[in-house]
Amino acid sequence: MKQQFALKAAALALGAVILLNVNTKAQSALTVSKDVTLNLDLRNIVEFVVNKNTSTIVFDTYDKYVNGTNTPEADQLTVSSNKAFDMAVKAASATFDEAGNTQTIPAADVSVEVTAGGGTKAAAQSLSTSNKDILTNAPAVLGEKYSIKYSATGGNDFLVKAGTYTNILTYTVTQQ
Repeated sequence: MKQQFALKAAALALGAVILLNVNTKAQSALTVSKDVTLNLDLRNIVEFVVNKNTSTIVFDTYDKYVNGTNTPEADQLTVSSNKAFDMAVKAASATFDEAGNTQTIPAADVSVEVTAGGGTKAAAQSLSTSNKDILTNAPAVLGEKYSIKYSATGGNDFLVKAGTYTNILTYTVTQQ
């Protein structure tokens, strides 16, 4: 009886191993594939950062009053755009003014130009209350830095009371 039981147990164990082996092979041979559509939804973006929002042209010598002077601002603006773009600048007022002072300096006596960064750089543009293109056909970029140079002509228009004369400039980036 013990021998029969041992034989039955061995036969059952052998049968279980065979079934497990067959079942494992059957499962590993099964493969199913399905397709998924993945879309890339690209939207137009323009990000424009002013890295330094105040610039000052200093008149502190005879030569600067006579011949004018300039102030370069390295990496003043940063642009990201997925399309080519143009950049323009305009002044809020036709004059630079000082609080409490009736004397003014014409905005047109100051010019702006892009000195570094991609695109076609225009010659220095005199400020006015209308947009003036300072950069055209700039390529699509991510985090491109643009350096700006501000130049003032000097001369008789600058023979006013000493002080800080201010105007607000607006830069505009327009995708093509």
